[in-house]
Amino acid sequence: MTANIEPIMGIMYLRPPNPPEEYWESDFKRIAEMGFSTIRTWLFWRSVEPEQGIWDFSAHDQLFALAQKHSLTVLITLVVEAPPEWALKLLPDSLLVKPDGSNFEIVQNQGSVALGGYPGFCLDEPKAKELATKFIAATAKQYGKIQH
Repeated sequence: MTANIEPIMGIMYLRPPNPPEEYWESDFKRIAEMGFSTIRTWLFWRSVEPEQGIWDFSAHDQLFALAQKHSLTVLITLVVEAPPEWALKLLPDSLLVKPDGSNFEIVQNQGSVALGGYPGFCLDEPKAKELATKFIAATAKQYGKIQH
């Protein structure tokens, strides 16, 4: 017996700083025309909390509006391992530790984390975990009730 399961066809989109905003509208139109139903995006902590407690989801708000316009679902991948610069300065003792006891060096441009801050905090550290939890909660508050 086979189940009647609709496959989810998606594409990765918006891993800042690419692609530039001027391509979004035409890209979303083509994505929908090709039969894709989902866009996966990376939401970097570093990009949405430029100052402690100041949230700026405007780029992702625009992405959600375009997705809705083109009947696309958005899957958000939260990137906690890219904390903002202010957080790294606030909690320098909360960085990840190597087996030899030294801290990992924060890289400003590391592969898929082009915005910097990688590899971020050890979330076993209570203050770092508290800040990361605020990022997750703020994102859930921003996008948790969106209707498709």
